[in-house]
Amino acid sequence: SAGSNSQFIIAAALFLSNSAHDGGGMFTGIKTLRVSDTLFKDNTATTAGGAVFLSSDSISVSATFSNCSLVHNYAGNSGGAI
Repeated sequence: SAGSNSQFIIAAALFLSNSAHDGGGMFTGIKTLRVSDTLFKDNTATTAGGAVFLSSDSISVSATFSNCSLVHNYAGNSGGAI
């Protein structure tokens, strides 16, 4: 399990046709998130964050997305993409 000071790096990944309550493609509470050269496509969340949901209940979250594509993601209430 990652600690509250953890950094997570994702590069050259595909998040395709996933679904969840929050964060259809990805749900994370990692303190520092860096995503590059990644495609989020056709992901669905029933509530929020169709592609990505950044949870920050007890920590400050920093997220950087570089050269990423977010295509046809959907959320029922808010944040179709993030």
